[in-house]
Amino acid sequence: MHPLFLSGKKIFITGLLWSPVTFWVVMLHMLLTSSPISDSAIFVVPPMIIELFIAASLWYICKATPFSDKDIITFFTKHSLSMATVTGLLLLVTYGHSLLLSYLYSSSKWELLFHKSLFLFAGTGISIYILVSLLFYLIISNEKVLDAEKKYLNQQLETTRAELNAIKNTIHPHFIFNSLNLMKPLIKKDPLKAGEVISQLSEFLIYSYVYGSRSESTVEKELEHVRNYLHVEKMRLGKRLNVDYSIDEKVLNYSIIPLSLLPLAENSIKHGISQLLDGGTIKIIVKKEKTSLILEFINPFEDSDKQNDSRSGYGLTNLEKRVKLFYGNRAGIITSVKNNTFSVKLFIPSNTGDTDE
Repeated sequence: MHPLFLSGKKIFITGLLWSPVTFWVVMLHMLLTSSPISDSAIFVVPPMIIELFIAASLWYICKATPFSDKDIITFFTKHSLSMATVTGLLLLVTYGHSLLLSYLYSSSKWELLFHKSLFLFAGTGISIYILVSLLFYLIISNEKVLDAEKKYLNQQLETTRAELNAIKNTIHPHFIFNSLNLMKPLIKKDPLKAGEVISQLSEFLIYSYVYGSRSESTVEKELEHVRNYLHVEKMRLGKRLNVDYSIDEKVLNYSIIPLSLLPLAENSIKHGISQLLDGGTIKIIVKKEKTSLILEFINPFEDSDKQNDSRSGYGLTNLEKRVKLFYGNRAGIITSVKNNTFSVKLFIPSNTGDTDE
C-alpha cells in the first residue's frame, strides 16, 4: 500500500505539507506574470492539487525501478522518460484548466497566463519529480533495512527456539532409566510404594511434557516438579537421601522458565549424594535478593581429585545456556565449594505474573 495514504492521519499530514509548496508556486506565478494574487491562486491551486496525486504515483515508478550501480544508464533513461511524461501531464492539466477558466470567465487572459507561466510549471514539475523521487527512494531504502532487521530477528528467534528445544530434550534421560529399573523389584516387594512411585513419576513426566513446550512456569510448580523427582530418587537411595527446604513463600508465584530447577536437583544427586556411601542432605534455598530471584542447591560431595573435576555436569551447562538465551546477562549460575560442600546458585530477574494453565 502507498506509504502516504496508509491512514487518514497520513493523508492529512501529506496535504498539510503540500500546502506550502502550492503557496510557493502561487507566489512565483504572481511575480512572474504580474498578476493579482487572487488570479494566481485561481490559476495555480487546482493544477497543484492534481499534481499532488501525480507526484504520489511516483511511488510505484520508484518501486518498479530500483537503483542499481550496475545499470545506471537504464535507471536514468527510465526516470528521464518518466519525468518528461509526468511534467507533460502537469502542463496538459494546467492548459486544460486555463481553457476552463477562459470559458467560465469569458476571458482570454487565462490562456495568456498559461503561456506566461509555461516554464514555471515545467520547472515545478521537474523539481517536484526529483524531490519526491528522492523521498520515495529514501522510504524504500528504510523499508529494506527494516525488513532485513525483521528477517534477521526472526532467524535469531527461530535459532533460539531450536536451541532451547534441543537443550530441553536432553533433560533427565538417566532418571527415567533408573526409575524404570526401580519399578520391577519394588512391585514385588512393596506394591503400595510402587504405586506411589508410579504416581510421582507420572506427575513428573506430565509436567515435563506440558511445560516443556512453554516459555514460563512459576516457582511453585517448579518446586513441585523437583519434589516429585526427589521423591522417586528417595525410593532408590533410601536413607542416603534427605532434603531440607528453605523457601520464601512470597516468591512462589514468581515467573521462571520451565525445567530450570530439575538440572540443579539432578546435579546434586548425580555428582553429590549418589557418590557418597552414607549419602547426605540436599539443602534447597529459594529467596529474593534485591531484583533477583535466587534458587540455590547445596549438597555434600566426595573430596577427591576425580570428583573435583565432575561436581557439575552437562545439565548445568545446558541450564546456563537456557537462562542466558531467555534472560540475557541478567541471569546466570554461580558455583562454589566450601568444606566438602558444593553450592550451585541460579539467579534470574524477579518477575511475578500469571502463567497459562
